[in-house]
Amino acid sequence: MGKRVPGGPGRYLYGFHYVYFLRAPDSETPHYVGFTSSPRTRWQGHVDAARNSVRRGVAGQPLYDWILGLLALDQRPVMVVVDQVAFPPGVGCLDRVRYEVRARELEEAWIAKFLAEGAPLLNERRRRDEAGDLCEGCGGAHGFRFCPTRERSENSLYSAKSHDRAVAAGLCRNCRAPRGDTGTATLCRGCADGVSARRRARRSAA
Repeated sequence: MGKRVPGGPGRYLYGFHYVYFLRAPDSETPHYVGFTSSPRTRWQGHVDAARNSVRRGVAGQPLYDWILGLLALDQRPVMVVVDQVAFPPGVGCLDRVRYEVRARELEEAWIAKFLAEGAPLLNERRRRDEAGDLCEGCGGAHGFRFCPTRERSENSLYSAKSHDRAVAAGLCRNCRAPRGDTGTATLCRGCADGVSARRRARRSAA
């Protein structure tokens, strides 16, 4: 099912949101579903968060405990990409958020599918569903404390509009400095060089 990535994920293209699940190396059973635009970074983030959970006083969370159990056996969770949403090169911030909302919807569909198949998902949503907790925002039984898709999309759309206004005014979408003749279509020269340096570092580390 999907693209199996032994250990940490390999190379993935920029411009995609990937829906994935985590499983044990010796099992095909999904334990967590999420989405990300950077599978490699997200996979490492899960592992690091689990390792740091005891120090930060958040031990006892089911996902962290599951990952720590694998680490204790000298194993790592396997990330499997099962779906993706592509946004075209050069797409504006506002449109990119809409693609992110679409990825969130696909994530929800995969969560529903795996739960229907009896998968022991450790997502926060599943645990709130079992407890019968209702959304504190709308009172609905969608499994979240607040409406993440609606609130996240509304907040992101506001931020995206701000970015687009800055770009239209000739400013850098990141630092709001004038882009000038040496900048790119959306970034000043300094921010553009910073982005390029980070991408080169990620490629060399892959």
